[in-house]
Amino acid sequence: MGFSSASSWSNANSWPSLQDNYQITLDNVVCSTTSWSSCTRTSSHNCGHGEDVFLRCITCGPGRYLSSDTGQCVSCPGGLASPEGALPCRACPSGSTALNSGTTCSCSPGMIWSWDEEHWSSCKDCPSGTYKDEGMLTCTACPLNTTSSDTTSSAGSTHCSCQAGMYWSGEGCQYCTQGSVSQEAALQCSGYCSCHEGMHWNKTRCENCTKGSVSLEGALQCQECPAGSTSLQGGISCGCPPGSNMEDMELGCKDLGFLYRLSPWDLQG
Repeated sequence: MGFSSASSWSNANSWPSLQDNYQITLDNVVCSTTSWSSCTRTSSHNCGHGEDVFLRCITCGPGRYLSSDTGQCVSCPGGLASPEGALPCRACPSGSTALNSGTTCSCSPGMIWSWDEEHWSSCKDCPSGTYKDEGMLTCTACPLNTTSSDTTSSAGSTHCSCQAGMYWSGEGCQYCTQGSVSQEAALQCSGYCSCHEGMHWNKTRCENCTKGSVSLEGALQCQECPAGSTSLQGGISCGCPPGSNMEDMELGCKDLGFLYRLSPWDLQG
């Protein structure tokens, strides 16, 4: 007869003080017990109001449903879920399980469980600017200066996008350690890139050594030329003033002007 959320009933003739305010929906209702589930009706109509029934309805919370046996809200059985106010509990889809005491069902990373107005449900993409990784129950907003990073759309992301030289740690963006590198939206850092002599790696790209410093190929940082000398040939060697030369980086310039080229031994110290 409908009205499945009704828990109990009573009847009385309150015409016109109460019945006049409502439309008659069911006529000739007969109940054998105090439970609404025991009630029946006939299709005939009469104008008597002594059998008019007043229902007490219950709205059950998420993960619960109204039992027709007890007229009380009880928890959904295992594997079933329901939103607030639902009459029956729903089975989770194949491959999904009920979570949070039957209030929701599990979804793949990047997706969230969503109930519609008819209390049916499905997994939907996390909104743009949010993410949901394995084990998370809700879509979470990406931190400041990051974005959701799905490559095909702005929704349904499992992580947030970090700038080059950083990686997503699961909770935020972290800088790559010295000697490693990453591109934008990386989930991990990899080995650093090898730069030409006269350049160094600055976590994201190769840069020229500043004036007065030099480097070998593959260097992570540049080395300052000794006092009294300056960098030459694009930062690949240190040169002394006329009248002096350099036989060792640590000893600096001595006598005759000479062009000194770095050796791996010099940079090792």
